[in-house]
Amino acid sequence: MATLLDVAQAAGVSKMTVSNALRGKSNVGAATRQRILRIAEELGYQTNLAARALSSGRNGILELIVQDMDTPFYGRLAKEISRASASRGMQLLVRQTLYSAASEKSALQLNNSLFCDALILATPKIRADEALQLAQSRPLMLIDDCSQTPPVSTVNTPNFEGAYQAVSHLLRQGARNIILLGAQPQSLTMHRTDSVNGLRISGADRAMRDAGLHLTAEQCIPLDWTLDDARKSMHSPAFSRLSCDAIFAMSDTVAMGAVRGLADRGLRVPDDVKVIGFDGATVSPIVTPSLSTIEIDMASMARTIIDRLMAMLGDTADESPATRSTSTRSAEPTVDVAPFTLRARESTRTR
Repeated sequence: MATLLDVAQAAGVSKMTVSNALRGKSNVGAATRQRILRIAEELGYQTNLAARALSSGRNGILELIVQDMDTPFYGRLAKEISRASASRGMQLLVRQTLYSAASEKSALQLNNSLFCDALILATPKIRADEALQLAQSRPLMLIDDCSQTPPVSTVNTPNFEGAYQAVSHLLRQGARNIILLGAQPQSLTMHRTDSVNGLRISGADRAMRDAGLHLTAEQCIPLDWTLDDARKSMHSPAFSRLSCDAIFAMSDTVAMGAVRGLADRGLRVPDDVKVIGFDGATVSPIVTPSLSTIEIDMASMARTIIDRLMAMLGDTADESPATRSTSTRSAEPTVDVAPFTLRARESTRTR
């Protein structure tokens, strides 16, 4: 089995440099770190987690908590965060909660994530302050916590901006009666912008207002963001009452389910109804018709998440457990928004 010295000799650097690179330390240049990681992998070097924990107080493991691994968004997210973690010498543990607040609490609790140095909670069902308390001083990042003043750092998808561009694209393609599929009507009527749903509705509403149109609660069709529910919704009385010419789906999963449901009814996409999704699922360019979508730059999003977490770990690495809580909590929370690209494909094309 390869040793730390073997990696150092092959890379032409010191053992300390190899150790720092494998631990994601910022004092190793990006190119050198990548070379060391590549050589370590080629030699089959495996970090001794027990030794690392004893020497540094860390295990080199991050925990990502997602809602549903079967959803394309969370699959891509886990893949890119795993890649970004590895580039910083960390390993990723992924758990799913299946949209259960109780499962989120269980995953965050110290006795259930004992070996994790830091935590990432995606689209939380519980409040941010509750998640922070359950993390018990360990660095915590949230994904899509849309509260106005989050008590913990969060990286969000481009909810408002992406929805604005999606609906603006439909309007440019000649659509006028647009349905928001997977949207909660009360978020529109109560003008709520403290959730993913609320922000995406708000962005869509702004785009329609800018075009001189008005979005009504009737145009918001609520459903779980699943293929099956989206497909069934195309057969529902609520959809039948509306004479829509376009659908803005709250996710690519919802969009693909809607396309299938429309086909069930003999309606063609985009000739009869144009459809655009949100997320940028890997399969969106190859389904038939290819799906227009708001494609989130997931790699950039993942790098931001890991960079933020590693900064937190770096700030607290040399402190005792007694002082670590104070420094972690006193850091000013940051809010980042992932970049995105509007991908116009066949599902919104105008002949």
